[in-house]
Amino acid sequence: MSQLKDQLKRHEAPFGRAVLKPYHDRVGKLTIGYGRTLDDVGITPQEADVMLDRDVAVAYLACRHAWPTLFTNDQLEQARQDVLVNMC
Repeated sequence: MSQLKDQLKRHEAPFGRAVLKPYHDRVGKLTIGYGRTLDDVGITPQEADVMLDRDVAVAYLACRHAWPTLFTNDQLEQARQDVLVNMC
């Protein structure tokens, strides 16, 4: 399986590296990663959840950095923390 993945990385991605932002491939299809066509395949609900989890974690860390006293020692209720993270 690893040989197949290595081959796909070489053949499907520019310069053999994952493209982390959407781009149009040589036939004009919106693509990301290692040749995943968003126009045809899109993403699964599970992949969307993984991305959402990552986005929430990044926003939470940004809020902790911006307002450290509010996000430590229960200075702010969870519901209010959630509002700030949502806005981030």
